[in-house]
Amino acid sequence: MRLHVQRNELIHPLISGNKWRKLEAFFGDAYLGYQSIGGAWSNHLLALAAMGKMLGKPTVGWIRGEEVRSANKYEDWLNQLGMRVHYLSRAAYKHKEAVYALAQRTYPEYRLIPEGGHPQPHFKAFENWLQELPDSYTHFLIGCGTGATLTGMAHALQAKPRKVHLIGISAIHLPQEIQRLNSEALAIWPQTTIEGPMDGKRFGKISGQRLEISKALFQQTGIVPDPVYDASVLLWFQKAVVNGFFCPHDRVLWLHSGGITSWAGYPLECHKLFGL
Repeated sequence: MRLHVQRNELIHPLISGNKWRKLEAFFGDAYLGYQSIGGAWSNHLLALAAMGKMLGKPTVGWIRGEEVRSANKYEDWLNQLGMRVHYLSRAAYKHKEAVYALAQRTYPEYRLIPEGGHPQPHFKAFENWLQELPDSYTHFLIGCGTGATLTGMAHALQAKPRKVHLIGISAIHLPQEIQRLNSEALAIWPQTTIEGPMDGKRFGKISGQRLEISKALFQQTGIVPDPVYDASVLLWFQKAVVNGFFCPHDRVLWLHSGGITSWAGYPLECHKLFGL
């Protein structure tokens, strides 16, 4: 079984992978600036800051701050890109609707982008993305967090159907979250399967299995996966092949989600694996 890869991490150094495609729908000339929320080491917020800088628009990030250490690389990047950061306690961060309301009161002229870009206002970017992909593939593998990429691709397939099975591998080890993704995606594109992370780790915690498979991919191909979403996809694919999930004639495409800047949150592991 051969795994093909669309190298979305090469789109942009900071607005990489699905981040560019998810943010595209929210930007327009009518807005003074943009704001969103994210957890510690959020690739979504980093991409938003970079896109705002590139377009000359101010950005604001509401970030769970309890896990953000002072003077780390991530904060330095956000500051250099001009993002204004507000920190949230872990308890406050859990109440997303209250955070969204606070953000809108504080910056009423800034467009509020939901966490992870989900839900999307429209799916044009995903329809364009689908057109980039040859119709010879039988399966698309997608790493999932909020589900914006999975449901976006499901909507694109609904608009322009083809014979392909979507497989979303959640990086969040919560049964209720996996069920939410499953219900949402199946209602749009019935040929969808949602799987949980193989190593059972909670979100953001990387296991020895993820480190080993990331190292193996890098050494064999030179491709760096992100340690959360992409590593989850690779672990699931490895087990699926062993268990006979795929047929010999299947053609499988993994949509690399970018976000390799996440390795900045794991400096010791990053140095050990990649010498960086």
